[in-house]
Amino acid sequence: MKYNMSFCAVAVSVALSVFALQLQASDRLIGWWKIDDATNATVLADSSGYGRHATIGSGVEIIEDGRFGRAARFDGTSSAWAQFSNPALTNLTIAAWVYVDGAQSNPLPRIMQIGENTYFYMQTNSLGQFTLGVEKNGWGTNAQPPFKYQTNTWFHAAVVHRMEYTNATEAVVWPTFYINGVRCCDPLAKKAFLAAVPAGGSAFFGNNSYGSGGVRPLKGLMDDVRLYDAPLSDKEILELYQNKPLSVDAGEDQTVYRDTTSLQGRLINTNPFMRNLSSKITWSTVSAPAGDAPVIQIPWLPATAVTLPEAGDYTFRLTTATELGTATDDVTITRHISTPPVGNSAPVVTPLAASISSVLGTGAPLAATVADDGIPGAARLCWSKVSGPGAIFFDNAFTSNTTAFFSTNGTYVLRLAADDGDLQGSADVTVTVSLPSGDLTSGLEHWWRMDDDPALKKAFDSAADNTLSLNNSAFLQPGKTGNGYRGPKLDAVGIAASLPANAETMTFSAWFFFDNAYVQRASDNKYQRLFNCGPNFYILYNTTNNHLDLSTRGIGTGSTQYTWSWNTELLPNRWYHVSVLFDRRAAASGSRQVMYVNGRKFMSGNLNIAFPGAAAFTAPFIISNTGASNGTRNFDGVLDEMRVYSRFITDEEALLLAVDPDNNHAPVIEIPTVRTVKVGQLIALEGVVADDGQPAGGTLITGWSIISGDETAVVFDDTANPGTTATFTQTGSYEIMLSATDGEQQSAAIVQINAVPSGTLILLN
Repeated sequence: MKYNMSFCAVAVSVALSVFALQLQASDRLIGWWKIDDATNATVLADSSGYGRHATIGSGVEIIEDGRFGRAARFDGTSSAWAQFSNPALTNLTIAAWVYVDGAQSNPLPRIMQIGENTYFYMQTNSLGQFTLGVEKNGWGTNAQPPFKYQTNTWFHAAVVHRMEYTNATEAVVWPTFYINGVRCCDPLAKKAFLAAVPAGGSAFFGNNSYGSGGVRPLKGLMDDVRLYDAPLSDKEILELYQNKPLSVDAGEDQTVYRDTTSLQGRLINTNPFMRNLSSKITWSTVSAPAGDAPVIQIPWLPATAVTLPEAGDYTFRLTTATELGTATDDVTITRHISTPPVGNSAPVVTPLAASISSVLGTGAPLAATVADDGIPGAARLCWSKVSGPGAIFFDNAFTSNTTAFFSTNGTYVLRLAADDGDLQGSADVTVTVSLPSGDLTSGLEHWWRMDDDPALKKAFDSAADNTLSLNNSAFLQPGKTGNGYRGPKLDAVGIAASLPANAETMTFSAWFFFDNAYVQRASDNKYQRLFNCGPNFYILYNTTNNHLDLSTRGIGTGSTQYTWSWNTELLPNRWYHVSVLFDRRAAASGSRQVMYVNGRKFMSGNLNIAFPGAAAFTAPFIISNTGASNGTRNFDGVLDEMRVYSRFITDEEALLLAVDPDNNHAPVIEIPTVRTVKVGQLIALEGVVADDGQPAGGTLITGWSIISGDETAVVFDDTANPGTTATFTQTGSYEIMLSATDGEQQSAAIVQINAVPSGTLILLN
């Protein structure tokens, strides 16, 4: 979306780039048995692309009622196995959905065994425990609830096996175990690694045929079995468990009276907990009229241009492939070459506001209405930049209502164009972007980012030295940014080393995601704490109405409750950012408190009595529970980026804190699209690439490539530099492309170069 196309327009050509990707799920996913095979199958197909199809024994059958579609049932006998060719591995990840029948004749049923020396299994003689064996070493989980598997129900099991060399020949190995997407024990000790997993031979899941212990069959079910030749991160394991593949939108069907148009494809995240748009993308032609074939300009970009050389109907398919699966969507485009219909009126675009103001970093909401007669087809929309000092990142450039983010402050003109396939209409919006006036580090007393090593069982304070100790099975798991806090048991708690200062005005803020994953409401845990300072102060999530409330004590008085009432509930399975402004000063009856939800301001109900001023905080300062370490009011979800200020934040600061840190946009490329150069002379290509800094930890990579023309006649000074210089040594027409990727999303722009003779010097006597 960061390049011109037809009415948002570019020239069309065949394009392949250094960033073009083959449409396979992953290079590291080396075995993937979806178990969607026919019920009479004798081989389980490997969907990884590596051909590790698994032969099944007579004790295995394919049934319809699996975790996802079909599954493999293992009958617990010696022939209950699925066997595949054993790869040579060092680091690896094993993951599978498993259903263990209540009664097991074998105490050590295998999830997977790689060769003779590496095996991942469950222990039915220590019900709920997982074990990894490597050579003569073994590691096991402690099978403590809630981090243990249950019989007669589906669970997701995974183990990550890491190895590192201590010298040239000796190595150590250690595992991390996961149950239902999260770590099910603390990381275990490293042990000497005696031998690498051998190449060749056999590997199994559901059983094994190696070792003195004989076969170790499972009695139960397996589904979606995976083998990686790399250690997956905590976030990636959680994403496997959540199993929310990307979706795609190929855009609205079109009717056009021209030979080029734009494909307005988009990737759509379906996971409410985490946003990850990394995938392999391709456009393909499903059907087209006879004659010259259509040409998709950049097949690996969701939004690109296409030629329509003949009249008739074209169908194009957008496909995305990830480690979670593939998704497709089709769009049909009808091209006419006859005279456009008489009486057609151009679409009329009317912005709700012709000029708006925004603060850098918060995003500018854009809204417009589009009126059209529907002739010859529905109007397609596209926002673009007309002018401005920096780059613009649109959340969705193809809708009338969206949000735009800016790379720098200044005045910008944005245009919404509407194209009905024959005529176009547009309107401009001016956005003035100012620098933030506040300082979010001012008055910041405590800041628990929660991005610490989960093995430490602590969350460190980035603003002071008020460390949270994670007790009673509380732990760090993937959160909104990096890691977040979860307390999965009724008594799970994060206890701070000291109390916050009793400032007269304070702000408490956090991201939170309530999912009710571990403690059901039947336990009567209705009033779940986010922040808690004994009986004198707490902010709670009220599960009876899905609202946040503030409870505090006045000096010498009982509990005072501030409640907020608004039509929109804080629903489960969604991230929200909340900032509660706590005024502890004495106030007359009718006083109110302030809360911001996702940057929007709300006032509490009126207090019907005079407030004498807040009682002092009492120890301990608690995260996610009541005022005691054995409390029963744990927040049953994930908390992240928790802050305490000794002042009120402003409206602007509340918006800045609530900006979604996972809202990654593709890099923006700005460059002249047509250039003329003399042969043998340097030309500055003047490419500029801007990025929004997402995803966290990502690296912006840019590169030039040659699309058409004599490759030997083009010399780049530095192909990785967007603004590099180049020399063309032969006359002719060339197409070169600047590509950019942030590790998750990609963009590209094509430049047409006309290389002309440099001229001849004639000397006259």
